[in-house]
Amino acid sequence: MIDPLSRLRDYNPNLTISQVVKYFERQGMPVTKPMIQHYVRVGLLPPPAGGRYYVEEHMRRLVLIGLFRNAFGLEEIKRLLDGLGPGMETVYPACLGMMERAAGMAEEMRGILADSLPDGIERTAGGRLAGMAVAAAAKHNIEDEKQGG
Repeated sequence: MIDPLSRLRDYNPNLTISQVVKYFERQGMPVTKPMIQHYVRVGLLPPPAGGRYYVEEHMRRLVLIGLFRNAFGLEEIKRLLDGLGPGMETVYPACLGMMERAAGMAEEMRGILADSLPDGIERTAGGRLAGMAVAAAAKHNIEDEKQGG
């Protein structure tokens, strides 16, 4: 899986909310202005820098929120992200790797389910399974770190 933020270096490091939405749109990730504003209100995202600009930390959190949303509610995601703190630098690439492996498993699952489920359902099930696998693995890693090992 290609890091959704790999092209971020081609952009200004301070993005407005409209630029953030356009960036993720180009990456094929559904992020909207109301979503971002809601995430700031509920504490999933820190307020924009200077009240207007979103930086790489915001973008990284948005990617993780998108991955975790398939398996957790927003309050659980907030606890996960808050638990990461500075560990996000380590967890982010690990989550991308897990997502790549989960996508492979989801593709395998789609193949297995393709013959037995009505059209369209296997795609949804595979995508949810991949998101759930990444979220569960990230939660497990965070709990291990808290327990010291």
